[in-house]
Amino acid sequence: MQVPAHVQAKPSIREHTPYVNDRFIRSPENLLTLRLCQSPVASWDYFVFLIWQGPMYVIALFQRVALALYTTFIHAVPPTDPDIVRFVLNTTLSMHVSKLESETSGAGRGVDVEVFKFAFRGCLLESVAGDRLESMELTFTLHGKDLLELETVHDPLRQHRRSRLMSCVINRKPVADRGLIMGALNVFLVAGIHPKIHTASAPLARFIEEQNIDELKPSLAVTSSLHTTLLTTSFSPIAENKWLTGSWIYMIPVTTNSLVAQSLNWEDFRHEGQLLLRGISPFCSFLWDARKSCLRHVRHDRLSEEEVDNATPAVNLPPFHAECFFLTTVVHAADHYNAHKFSWWLKYPLHYNEELVQSGIMRQFYSFTCAGFRYSFEAPTLNPLRPNLMQGMPVDSVYGRIYDDLKKVNKELADCITASIMY
Repeated sequence: MQVPAHVQAKPSIREHTPYVNDRFIRSPENLLTLRLCQSPVASWDYFVFLIWQGPMYVIALFQRVALALYTTFIHAVPPTDPDIVRFVLNTTLSMHVSKLESETSGAGRGVDVEVFKFAFRGCLLESVAGDRLESMELTFTLHGKDLLELETVHDPLRQHRRSRLMSCVINRKPVADRGLIMGALNVFLVAGIHPKIHTASAPLARFIEEQNIDELKPSLAVTSSLHTTLLTTSFSPIAENKWLTGSWIYMIPVTTNSLVAQSLNWEDFRHEGQLLLRGISPFCSFLWDARKSCLRHVRHDRLSEEEVDNATPAVNLPPFHAECFFLTTVVHAADHYNAHKFSWWLKYPLHYNEELVQSGIMRQFYSFTCAGFRYSFEAPTLNPLRPNLMQGMPVDSVYGRIYDDLKKVNKELADCITASIMY
């Protein structure tokens, strides 16, 4: 798998991207807010959290172990090229995708082949085994026939059947094993990108509490208590040196310090890929429309006078917090849902160290480890008695109106959207 010498990257469309990273997240004052503005958790709130969510985590632990055993030793399906491409296109990995063009790809949807590249550099993640995941570059093709079929093939699991990988380089070394490629993508998604969404929920929660915005109180549910559990308690999947060690109980592959450092590394949090893939990826198309809906219902400066009159009273978030609202509600839940949907049946190892992978015992161990880690992220842990889903909110509330917009775009994804960070 070699990239043709004549393939060159297109000019960046970053200046045309209206997303959160450049205008809001990167400003010094907002970076400081993200670092320091973790909402405190009241004892009673944390007690309620444990009562409602504690049993779900216990049940989910057995579910994850069962899934890990099943997909590792019984139903072991190695990932194919289309599996990998669909995983990239339909999760937040898509923000790292750019388009390449060659003599054969041309421009337009009716061409034979279009070439794309997924890439990241400067990642700070470090595995518990001491290895680093610093960079990755994956070049793949989308076939023109698949692009034309998008209008008739609506099941995303059947789309892009002819897509192929051209090359993959991890930490500046070529990698051909599809299992290793999928494992590296999974680790970067779960530990390198997704925690940033959790980070963005902190200033939103603090603002809602300080301004006492009753209409947005559902966005406070579970979020702060969950973050306390994830970061500081003995039950944390990333906690180290606790009486229940995270790396054994939840099979987490990265260290706490590197995960936190990467969560504050917003240099690689860019959305131009999702803008580029709108119309190609159902996930990106959904996020595009969902962001417009969220901002329309929580930012009055984006509305006409008539729309303001019909909007929910007293909900007019500043631009930065409105973007955090979109990340906290829509992006977070959709990312969890699709990460599971597009990979749960696949077998792939965590570790990309060649010597360990060549050892049969270590390969099985890391394959099981990655499987458990995958399901600790992907398996929903919502309590059915208190799921905090948007679809269950009053139709005249902010959340009810947003859900009404989203279900017209993609009902499957709309049904999984929560009002807060719930898992």
